[in-house]
Amino acid sequence: MNKLFLIANLFIKTVLGNRAVLILSLLIGGLLLFATFSGWSNFKKQEEVKRKYQAEARRDWLNNPDKNPHRMAHFGHFAFRPKTALSAFDFGMDSFLGNTVFLEAHKQNTVNFSEASFSTGLLRFGEISVAMILQLLLPLFLIFIGFSSISSERESGMLKMLLSQGLTWKQLIVGKSLGLVSVMSFFFFPTMILVMSLWATLQDVSITEDNIIRMTLLSTLYFTYLSIFCVIIVLISAVSNT
Repeated sequence: MNKLFLIANLFIKTVLGNRAVLILSLLIGGLLLFATFSGWSNFKKQEEVKRKYQAEARRDWLNNPDKNPHRMAHFGHFAFRPKTALSAFDFGMDSFLGNTVFLEAHKQNTVNFSEASFSTGLLRFGEISVAMILQLLLPLFLIFIGFSSISSERESGMLKMLLSQGLTWKQLIVGKSLGLVSVMSFFFFPTMILVMSLWATLQDVSITEDNIIRMTLLSTLYFTYLSIFCVIIVLISAVSNT
């Protein structure tokens, strides 16, 4: 274990000593902060708009004069799809599915007013959200800092020296993977703590057991996803000559 932690520690020091990595780290960190707060503010704004128009639709319905129930059914009523607090983390399909449906007798109308219907095709590339950064940008950043984790030591001749000193391939790969996972954790855990805090605030801190299970699964699966990326990056570096 001491060897593994030593290898991981040396990898982290090497990464932190690279100025380009530090600049990219600040950019990724800034994007994560921006995405977290924009997701939170977007959720609050959409909830306010939804409550306003839902109240107007309800008021229009109640202010109608007495009519035959069948006529009132044809008059119709608007319903707004509620957003969950976790949509501040991942927008999901909200932008494509719409959020408003007109209810009326004998007809099943589709949901209207989706972001995609008012946007260009660029929306298909995704919106800036915490989930998008963790799924796409952070793995690219990990590739950038980990692609030469072992191949550079092969090129410099250091690899032969390490192996001749009794270090095994397994120890080297696991140690480098631990180092890359540690670098990933510097971004992942602070982001998830911030997301959980805002998520609890959006629910007025009325968190149910189901909410806890969902958040735990979400955090665990994202961490596993990124950790798998770290291991794959180190393995590819281990089999690369240059």
